[in-house]
This record gives sequence, C-alpha cells and structure tokens, in this order.
Amino acid sequence: MRDSITVKLQTGFFERSTYEMHVSASSLYFAPTSKGCKALSIPISGIESVTFNEKRLTFEIETKGMTEVYLANKGDWLDAMNAFRESLDTRIICEMK
Repeated sequence: MRDSITVKLQTGFFERSTYEMHVSASSLYFAPTSKGCKALSIPISGIESVTFNEKRLTFEIETKGMTEVYLANKGDWLDAMNAFRESLDTRIICEMK
C-alpha cells in the first residue's frame, strides 16, 4: 500500500482542492497540497460506510455527521479501494461499470 493517495475534495461551489490521503489504523488524514486549505481527519471508528463508484472515479465516505465525496484518477481510486479494504472494518460498497 502506498504512503499517500492523491484525491480531490469539493471545497466550494465550483472549487476542488487536492489533498494527500493517509490511511492509518485509527484515522484517515487528508493533508492539503495547496495553501489556504485546512487538513482534515476522520476517525476510523466514525466511518459508517464507503461507496466507490467506478464510472465517476469517486468514493464517498459516510460518517454519522457528514458525507464527503472524493475524486481520484483511476490508479489512485484503485489504491484507495485497496487501502480501505485492508484497513477498515466497515461496509464498503462498490458500484462498478
């Protein structure tokens, strides 16, 4: 598994910011790659489900308080799916083409 996975998060109405996602045993950590964005952390214990959509190359992380959608290129999307399968003990849904 790679150290980090490049993803994009919608941070404004028409704005997407790039983050490096790090998966650990206790949390998902999103480090911004550009100035002006805040780092994000999601505790693994708070994740209710992750849905991967192959057609749109997105994955959606659902917690009790929020749902966030992340975009990735094909290689990073596959790496994210593998990282979640290895690290999370939660429901993972895959919507394939």
